[in-house]
This record gives sequence, C-alpha cells and structure tokens, in this order.
Amino acid sequence: MSFTPSPQQAEAIRAIVDWFQNRTHQQQVFRLFGYAGSGKSTVASLFKEFGALVIDSDVISHQVTQSGGMAIAAIRTAFGDNYIDASGALD
Repeated sequence: MSFTPSPQQAEAIRAIVDWFQNRTHQQQVFRLFGYAGSGKSTVASLFKEFGALVIDSDVISHQVTQSGGMAIAAIRTAFGDNYIDASGALD
C-alpha cells in the first residue's frame, strides 16, 4: 500500500528538511517512533525523498541478527543456543 502525502503534508515535511539542512553549525536528529502501522516508514520515506539522511534501526537490527551477523556471537554467549535457529540467525 502506497501513501501519497497531501500537498500540505509534503510542504510541511519539505519545510522541516530545509530547516535542518540550513543549520550547518549543528547536526540535527529526528527520531520516529510509534505503533505498528502508524506511518513511521512513510514519514521516513518522505524525509529521504526530500534529501534527509535516514538511519533505519529495524534494517540494522535485522542485518546484525541474520546468520553470520555481528550480534549473533554476543547473543549466543549471553543467552545460549536456544535463541539461534538452525541457519544461525536470531530466532
């Protein structure tokens, strides 16, 4: 399902991104959070579209907990093999 922002929503997001991009003396950080289905990915996509850097912690967590991921050894050490599946990924 795709979401198309209204002109007002797109204008608001563009204004926020422009404001952040024009603040060269200081790095700005936005944190998007909310319930499942609340639109976090949509807002992140809109920020990307307007030139903002987006770091998706869900993507990172999936990468480090897949088979051979850099968090697997620490998880195995802390919790044992009960939480690692047959492929070597977090279960």
